[in-house]
Amino acid sequence: PQGAQSGSQLSPAPSFCVQDSEGNTVTQSHLSVVAATGGVSKTFSVEQGCAQLLPFSLTSAGLVLVTVSAGSLPPLHFTVLVSPGPPARLNVTVTPAEAVSGRPLSPAPQVEVLDEFDNRVLDHVGNVSVTTDPVVLSEGTRVRGFEQGLASFPDLKVLDAIADLRLSFQHSSLNLSATSDPFTVTSSGLCCLFVNSSSSPVVAGGKVQV
Repeated sequence: PQGAQSGSQLSPAPSFCVQDSEGNTVTQSHLSVVAATGGVSKTFSVEQGCAQLLPFSLTSAGLVLVTVSAGSLPPLHFTVLVSPGPPARLNVTVTPAEAVSGRPLSPAPQVEVLDEFDNRVLDHVGNVSVTTDPVVLSEGTRVRGFEQGLASFPDLKVLDAIADLRLSFQHSSLNLSATSDPFTVTSSGLCCLFVNSSSSPVVAGGKVQV
């Protein structure tokens, strides 16, 4: 097979035969064929000298090397380009660590979309929204699109100081959600002094009683 989807049966199913030095299939062979990849192996029975890898699927996305062996015979190798399956869940990859009220959350929150085998779905097209839990005043872009299976919120700000705040992410069209670990937003401190009221007009160069 030239390609496959994670978790799906390889199609067509690979088939291997035990042959003698002259290329004849050894139909009376009692060997078993073992297919191994990524530390996981599966054994298939040889019937009439041949074994078909059925059922056999791969769960890791990318170019996967499969090694097929039978007893002391030299092993064979083949590669399969495995693509991720459909989106199955969201996963928060970055939770803010140093959050200050009124400033962009740092590092910027990020969420990824994964298939059921935890492969990032790089070609997924969709949006994800973010809210705070509990609800507090916030600013910034709250809806972002996925790029290479990842969405980032670099301008998100929380305006209130609060402990144990979480970010909740919701896919715009699929029933997928995720929640970040709790983090603390500290106060940015005093920044300005404002005149709240004055009993007389303010004159340039004059004094103001506050």
